[in-house]
Amino acid sequence: MKRLRQFTAVLFVVLMFGTGFAFAGAAAIVSPASNTIIYSDSLLVSVKVTEPKTVRITAYEEKQASGDSLVSANVSAITESDLAIIASAKTEGTAAEGSADMATTASASLSDGSTVKSYTSVAMGDTASYTCNSSLGFYTKQINDVTPGLYRIQVETVDSEGGVTEVVQSMVAVKAKPVEVKSDIFQAPQTGALQFLQTLLRNIFR
Repeated sequence: MKRLRQFTAVLFVVLMFGTGFAFAGAAAIVSPASNTIIYSDSLLVSVKVTEPKTVRITAYEEKQASGDSLVSANVSAITESDLAIIASAKTEGTAAEGSADMATTASASLSDGSTVKSYTSVAMGDTASYTCNSSLGFYTKQINDVTPGLYRIQVETVDSEGGVTEVVQSMVAVKAKPVEVKSDIFQAPQTGALQFLQTLLRNIFR
């Protein structure tokens, strides 16, 4: 918890002057950055609001069909360039269908030669509402127990009647953390000085 508070404090300072995030009018998604790959089991969602406005924040996992079930997307080969293509197809599909439930399949090719698949948006919990009463406000939430897959953060700016006036989205791929390769000086073949050190250490801790 202490590390999260420290990270959030630093993040806020950076975000006040940063420009590398998705924005639309009063609302900007500052974390996760759009079209990025994340190696983690959690998502830190942070939204910056620069006007007295109310926004609705929803986190989705973009799943693909497997028989009669929906499964997490295989993102092992997805690159950041691919994410930009997928996000564009998702936006076009949403506009065409009038719904955020399904993306249309685009003709654009991904880096591995395949085309953009159709994804079903599955909400991760309830939609959150945040109201900024000044010229600067932040909404922050950490989503834990995130598994590898394709995720989308959507922020809607709403008016006093509850109508949506602006929408901004951030598409990210969560991948498994790379396995760290640990060297074992007692198992790897050694010669010369390292072999002498190996023998010495074995004698010390025998």
